[in-house]
Amino acid sequence: TAVAKELPSLALEKARFTAEIREGEWRVSGVDVVDLLFSANHGEELRALGKVVSGGELSRFMLALKAVSAKDETSKVLVFDEVDAGIGGEAADRVGAKLRGLSDHAQILCVTHLPQIATYGTTHYRVKKMTVNDRTTATVDRLDDEARTAEVARMMTGTRLSDAVLQTARELLEGEHQ
Repeated sequence: TAVAKELPSLALEKARFTAEIREGEWRVSGVDVVDLLFSANHGEELRALGKVVSGGELSRFMLALKAVSAKDETSKVLVFDEVDAGIGGEAADRVGAKLRGLSDHAQILCVTHLPQIATYGTTHYRVKKMTVNDRTTATVDRLDDEARTAEVARMMTGTRLSDAVLQTARELLEGEHQ
C-alpha cells in the first residue's frame, strides 16, 4: 500500500500495484509465494511486474520502494545508478524531487545523465572515463558552482555551451527545489 501511494508522485498517476501472497509448496525459503502485480495505465489489468513494466516504470517503481523503506531506517546510504533510465521531462523532474525528499532520511548518491535530476542535488561530482595505455580509468571531480553550471549545460546540449544554455542551467540550479 505504501509503495502504491508513492507512484503518483513519480509521474505514475494511473499506476496500480499490489503484492499477492499465497501458500505454495514448502521450500528452504519458506512456504509463501509472493506475486508483484502492476499496471501503469488506466484500464489495464494488474499483471506480473516483471512482464509488463518498462525500463522507466521499473526505475520509478524501485525508487518508490526505496522511498518507503528509507523512512524506517537511519544512517543509511542509498545509491541510485540509472534511475533515469527511460524517462525525461516531467517524470525526470519528479524523480529528482523524490530523491531530494529522500535525502531527509538518508545520504543519496545518484548517477544520472539528466540535468533535471542533477540539479536537485546539493553536491555535484563529474565522473569521466578515459583510456590511458589501453586501460580504462575514471576520474571523479567535485564541482564548484561555476563548473556545476557548465556541467548541467553540457548535460542539456552536449558541447554547444552558448550563453543562453548556460543561463538556462543557472536557472535550473537556482530553481524552487534549492
